[in-house]
Amino acid sequence: MSQLVVGKCPSDELSLTNCIICNERDFPEQSIKYVEVGTPNGKRCIFTLRPDRSMPVGQLGFSAPHRKWAGLSIGQPLDVKPYKPDMQTYIISSVVLEVDFLSKKGTTTEPFDTDEMARSFTMQFHNLALTVGMQLVFSFMDKKILSLVPKEIEGKTLMARQIGKMLNSREPKIVNGPQILDKYVGESEANVRRLFADAEEEEKRLGPNSGLHIIIFDEIDAICKARGSVAGASGVHDTVVNQLLAKIDGVDQLNNILVIGMTNRRDMIDEALMRPGRLEVQMEIGLPNEHGRLQILVIHTARMRMNKKLGADVNLEELATLTRNFSGAEIEGLVRAAQSTALNRLIKASSKVEVDPNAADKLMVSMDDFRHALENDIKAAFGTAEEVLDQFMERGIIEWGEPVRSVLEDGRLLIQQVQAGHGSGLVSVLLDGPPNSGKTALASYLAKNSGLPFVKICTPEDMVGFTESAKCLQIRKVCVTVRSFLSEVVI
Repeated sequence: MSQLVVGKCPSDELSLTNCIICNERDFPEQSIKYVEVGTPNGKRCIFTLRPDRSMPVGQLGFSAPHRKWAGLSIGQPLDVKPYKPDMQTYIISSVVLEVDFLSKKGTTTEPFDTDEMARSFTMQFHNLALTVGMQLVFSFMDKKILSLVPKEIEGKTLMARQIGKMLNSREPKIVNGPQILDKYVGESEANVRRLFADAEEEEKRLGPNSGLHIIIFDEIDAICKARGSVAGASGVHDTVVNQLLAKIDGVDQLNNILVIGMTNRRDMIDEALMRPGRLEVQMEIGLPNEHGRLQILVIHTARMRMNKKLGADVNLEELATLTRNFSGAEIEGLVRAAQSTALNRLIKASSKVEVDPNAADKLMVSMDDFRHALENDIKAAFGTAEEVLDQFMERGIIEWGEPVRSVLEDGRLLIQQVQAGHGSGLVSVLLDGPPNSGKTALASYLAKNSGLPFVKICTPEDMVGFTESAKCLQIRKVCVTVRSFLSEVVI
């Protein structure tokens, strides 16, 4: 093992080889083709080695994308050792690359032949060591293109985009539901027809050889409300639904199009859209489990780790446990809140707001910042409502005798029945007693100590001033919400 210093790649031509450049004197053995570089963040990086006399002795020349990917800086010492791969094991049969322009100035709308691009990539980078996520630069048709392996995704919209890539389709058309609506009569329906125009024209021209077109409706409930449910003389929502149905499942239905709708209110969508042959495949994207939350935390803290701004005491596994019932957006908000807390420590308190000039070097996000954000800033929308439960148990629970112990023991048995998942799935119990006898406190105590992920409380105070129909809707909303969880408590 030898120690060398990070340097710049001597020329753009050598950068396009995607190798790290060394001087012949540093590696006199001609058989060394690959090296293993140990980075400060613990990443194990394998690079292809290329000797060149223009590289100073004692330095390794890295291109800018390689330095950014590996988290290296100019002048940084590195431990480097030769790497000999097992050719029976480490031979790549296929690789998936995400392609983008290296600089915005070189962006063009000119289409590229992806088959020719794949052949050119294979010819230029024969026997090149590749790592998942490694950024590569290569020249194709005199354009510099940045290629990288796709990363993990989260969210309904990103999932829809990924479906388009998996199906090798054109870039999906993503439309927000409210964008379809227009103030002029007939324009809303015309906007729907324009979305399908490209697919119609291509199918008429190419027939069965037409490519796949994908249209994604975000917040589709905004334009596809149940017909007859919206008051008004124009009936624009009804005609938009009719137009969409005609395009999806009409007389001249298309065979080269995939329609994806996304919504948080499935109950508001017209039932005709849900029938077979239309939006027949329905998938519910629920809250992530603990493993999923850990993956989301890894993604959102990756940049902090790369720039060495994440404290050594930060335990992502513990955070994944603490963020029960958090959605992906709420976890992202938690990370931002922790960053904001860390920044606030570096603001000087005086008559004027001043920031420490060396704040960038001192900034470090610690585990305490995440705990502060959890306690004060970010709360799960679908949680156990601990604050409300604590209000109902403000004076605590006193087991003054056998009647109270019996109620608590029966309640624990019912909770165990829910956790076991046996029976019909619904376990109900009625607590009866005189006013101010502690019924709500007992129910709150059982719910808080049940360990179930979701607790929903429906109280008369929440419905003050509601009409009978509004009360029914509120109760129905509670039931629809809890249906998304495997086990929950409703008080």
